[in-house]
Amino acid sequence: MNAQPALHDCLILITRPSGEAGATAEALQAAGARVIACPAIEFGGLIEQNLAQIRPVLLALRDRGGWLLLPSPTAVRYFAELLARLQLEPADLSGLHIGTVGEGSAAVLHEHGLPVDFVPPVPRGSSLAEHLPAEA
Repeated sequence: MNAQPALHDCLILITRPSGEAGATAEALQAAGARVIACPAIEFGGLIEQNLAQIRPVLLALRDRGGWLLLPSPTAVRYFAELLARLQLEPADLSGLHIGTVGEGSAAVLHEHGLPVDFVPPVPRGSSLAEHLPAEA
């Protein structure tokens, strides 16, 4: 008997941003899937369109001791890029509380010198909402 790969003849659409589907696509293809990359999320335009408003909102959030929630490593990378564009350092955000959905995002935050104040016990948005402390 000739066993087929687990995902033989499955067609899978990957919607990750451009340049981020590589490892996932390769793993799926190795399992027999046909993969189509179709980025459905692009952040660059949003940053450009709102750059002037982002800095004062971010600093006001910091001054109030508010929360910034970054749900993915991609969001963290774009946030780090945004900080560079705004000429802000991690120390400039002292007082801002940063939460993320999972350990992968937390690791990317640490790589950029940003603190992580909260990671939920289960890496899901619903767990983040359920367990996020009112005060850090």
